[in-house]
Amino acid sequence: MVDASHLIVFAARTAMTEPEIDRFLDRIVEVRGGNREALAGYRQMMVGGLLGDDAKVRIPHWTARQCYIALGNLLTSAALLDRGRLPDGRLRAGRLRPGARLVGPGYAAVVCCALGYRSDGDSYATLPKVRFPSAELIRPV
Repeated sequence: MVDASHLIVFAARTAMTEPEIDRFLDRIVEVRGGNREALAGYRQMMVGGLLGDDAKVRIPHWTARQCYIALGNLLTSAALLDRGRLPDGRLRAGRLRPGARLVGPGYAAVVCCALGYRSDGDSYATLPKVRFPSAELIRPV
């Protein structure tokens, strides 16, 4: 990870407010067209689902899962481009250069991923991947 050309830090919102949901809905209208009235049901679902009594617990968990969805897409894309990638969920600011600020206020670093080309001396690159058999992980229902 030390020699990687890029280090991507995925950060999750730690809280959310109705004005932030409204800003997102405004962006939907800006990008897709339409009007805010048509999104009233969607707004109600977001406010009710995200800002309920347990929002302080729910929001960080939900936003962290969104980071892992983005991480999955990054890993797949890097693999298709034959780039080395190393995800790490043990992200700690103290492991980076002194004074490095990972994310701004209102966000928490969730996971990071180093990207780059594998070193010619990477002895792990040629070893077979160790995975559990698909039959143990995927079952028809």
